[in-house]
Amino acid sequence: MEAWEQQYKAILEEMEKHPVLHDLENDELQPMIWYKKWLVGCACGGDYPYCMYVKKGRSDKLLVFMIGGGLSINEETARGPGTLKRILQGKVGFYTDEVQPGNERWFFRLPENKGILTLEENNCFADWNIAMVNYGTGDFHIGQRDFSYTDENGNPQVLHHRGYANFKACLAHITRWFPNPEKLLIAGESAGAFAVPAIAGDVIAAFPKCTDVTVCSDSALMLSDRWPQIVRETWNAPQHIAEGVQTDNILVDFFRQLVGQIGERARYLFLCGVGDTALTTFQNYFDIGILAYTPEGAAHMGKALTRQVEQLQALGVPFHFYIHDFKQPDGLTQHMTLAASTFLEGQVSGISPMQWLDDAVNGKTYNVGMDLLPR
Repeated sequence: MEAWEQQYKAILEEMEKHPVLHDLENDELQPMIWYKKWLVGCACGGDYPYCMYVKKGRSDKLLVFMIGGGLSINEETARGPGTLKRILQGKVGFYTDEVQPGNERWFFRLPENKGILTLEENNCFADWNIAMVNYGTGDFHIGQRDFSYTDENGNPQVLHHRGYANFKACLAHITRWFPNPEKLLIAGESAGAFAVPAIAGDVIAAFPKCTDVTVCSDSALMLSDRWPQIVRETWNAPQHIAEGVQTDNILVDFFRQLVGQIGERARYLFLCGVGDTALTTFQNYFDIGILAYTPEGAAHMGKALTRQVEQLQALGVPFHFYIHDFKQPDGLTQHMTLAASTFLEGQVSGISPMQWLDDAVNGKTYNVGMDLLPR
């Protein structure tokens, strides 16, 4: 047995012996317990079973959290699924195509990934109801197409870009569990951060009585003239989402469209690190066809982040930002903050991301770290 196989076996055995998530079978949510709900009729990109994660808090506040996990935009990327097995083998993974065991391990077992999801009392969001829309389709949660490709061994395969159907199935459960939230926060990281403004209109419409709404995207910036084609042809996103994608900046397009739909009904938030390592890596793939981090790419992304902030500020509604320079263990800029330990512990100008977000959902919005943006 190879080393990666031993590691994979050990991970599965540990998860079985010490379960963190409880299977939700009868829809009876006990407070302050994390559950996973398997959804019949839904599928991950690799046709694996699909589930969502949910926790009932001790309040009527609701966080709808959009999980990230890469993307697939063509046949080459489709050939690089990011199953836990492949990752342990050191193979390139462009996108998550299974939610278990990888996502459960990532969000609930790695000690550096706690943040907004932790039940610890020092988390201002511990009392919130949290519904996590899982991700395993490589399509920013908006796809509606089965994509045919040939795998590394020359065999025909299908990547199920069914993110939108999975999201809608999750939303149906969320509205039943938490029908009347007093506060609604729609947030997400990475691919989920791109999804936030794309699907926020659907979420807000599902809670028509809730007037206290905040949307927050964490770590999203990727530029390409191909976005309109990818969204319409590769992913076949719903028309009401696809029609808003018109430029090389898909996040700004999604937010522009959302602002046109709901105006100032929501507070608009964005956080990101300058020279974000993962975003730099994927941007290099778009620009030069290589999925790799480079210092030159990071410098380019820093300047692109400045431009994106300016574009979001120009959308005609109050938009507020948390810009950071948090580092990974390798010294490069951290990707994703909401579910990381730096959400509680990291600080810019003496303010943690948790404090900034908690203030925002309670009506006190402001910017942090704007002086870190390259000029």
